Amino acid sequence: TIDGTVLVIAGPGSGKTQILTLRIANILQTASVDSENILCLTYTESGARTMKERLARFIGEKESRKVNISTFHGFCMRLREEYGEYFEKKTLASDIEKVKILKTVLESHDDLYWICSESNKLANIGDILRSISEYKRERNTLEYIKSQSDSLESYLSTAKNTYEAEKARGIKRGFTFNQTKINEIERKSKKLSEFFTVAKEYDKKLKEKNLCDFDDLINDVVDKLKSVFEFSRSVQEKYQYILVDEFQDTNTAQNEIVSLLGEYWMEENLSPNIFVVGDDDQSIYRFQGASVSNILEFQKNFPSVEIIVLDTNYRSTQEIVESARSLVAKNKITIDKLIEGVDKNYISNNGKSGASPSFINFSNNHYEVAYITKYIQEYVNQTNSKGEKNKYNDIAILFRRNYDAYEFIKAFD
Repeated sequence: TIDGTVLVIAGPGSGKTQILTLRIANILQTASVDSENILCLTYTESGARTMKERLARFIGEKESRKVNISTFHGFCMRLREEYGEYFEKKTLASDIEKVKILKTVLESHDDLYWICSESNKLANIGDILRSISEYKRERNTLEYIKSQSDSLESYLSTAKNTYEAEKARGIKRGFTFNQTKINEIERKSKKLSEFFTVAKEYDKKLKEKNLCDFDDLINDVVDKLKSVFEFSRSVQEKYQYILVDEFQDTNTAQNEIVSLLGEYWMEENLSPNIFVVGDDDQSIYRFQGASVSNILEFQKNFPSVEIIVLDTNYRSTQEIVESARSLVAKNKITIDKLIEGVDKNYISNNGKSGASPSFINFSNNHYEVAYITKYIQEYVNQTNSKGEKNKYNDIAILFRRNYDAYEFIKAFD
C-alpha cells in the first residue's frame, strides 16, 4: 500500500534510496495526486540530488522536477518564500558573518574564562558556534539555558555548604561532595552561565542586522506551523504524501516539522501518509541514543505506524555484515531491543564472499602508519584474480580527523 504511516528500518546496503524513489513513482502512478503534492525530505544536498536523478529515470525529468525533494533547510526556505506574509524578511547569515558577530561578542567581554582559551579568546569560536546551533536544533530556548544555569549554580552552592558542614563535623572521608566533584560542578555552572551570556548577545546582534542562521529558518517554520492556523492548514493540505530519508539523524526541530505536517490527518482520525526511512545503527550526526529517541518519538506520535525492516544487504559480503552486527550488538540502546517484533538480523545478498575484517591494535601511531604503508606496498605488488596488478586507487584509508592524515602523507612520500 502507498497509504498510511510507515517506518522503514533500512539496514546498510539495503537500497533505501531506491525504496524511496520507487515509492514516489508508485504514488504518482496509483494515487490521485499531482507531483506538487509529494514532499521528500533528505538530510543532505547530495542525498536530494541523488534522489532527483533516480526519480528522473523512472518518471522523466520534467515530471520529477515538480516533486519537492529537498533538505529540511531547503524546504523551510521555500515555505518562507511562498508564505512570505507570515515571516519577517531576513537574510541568511554566511559562515563569515556568524564568525564576525561572535568575535565581536567575545571581544566585548573581559570576564570569559570558562568557554574561552586564556591565551586566545577566539580559539574556541567554532565550538561555541556549534553549541549555539545545537541548542537551537534541539528546540531549547535561551530561557531554558538560563534556568539550567541557575539550577547548576544553586546545586553548586548546596555542594559547597554541605562540604563545609561535613568538614566542620570532623568528617575525614566519605564526603557527600568532595573537592573534585565541587570543582566539576563549578566548571559546568560557569561554562553554562558564560554560554548563556554569549548566546543571548549573539542572537541579539543577528536580529539587529536582520540576519538569521539555518537553525532559525527551521525554528521559525515550526513556530508558525504551531501558531498560525491558515499557514499550517495550507501546508498540511498541500503535501499529501511525505517521505523522509536518514530519519535517525534528524534533530528535534526537524522531527517537529514532520509531526506537524501530519497533524491535520491525526485530528481527522486518519493515519497520515508519512513514510520515513532510517536505522539507529547508522547514525552519523547524532550521539548514540538520540537516534533511537527519534524513532521512538515517531512511534509515539503515530501509534498506527507500520514498521518494516529491510534486512538484506546488497553491498557487502556476509563476513562484513556479521562483523558489523557483532559490534553493533554491544550497543545497549537499539531499536530491536526496545520495539517488539523488530529483528535486525541482516544478511548479505551480493553474491560474493570475502575475508572477515581484521582488527589490529598498535601501541602508537608510528607503528600503525609503518604497518599500513608496508601492507599497501605488498598489495600493489600482487596480482588479482584477473592476473592484473592491484592498483593504489583500490585502497582507501579512513581517519577521524583531517590532521590524522599527515603521518600517512609523510610515509607515502
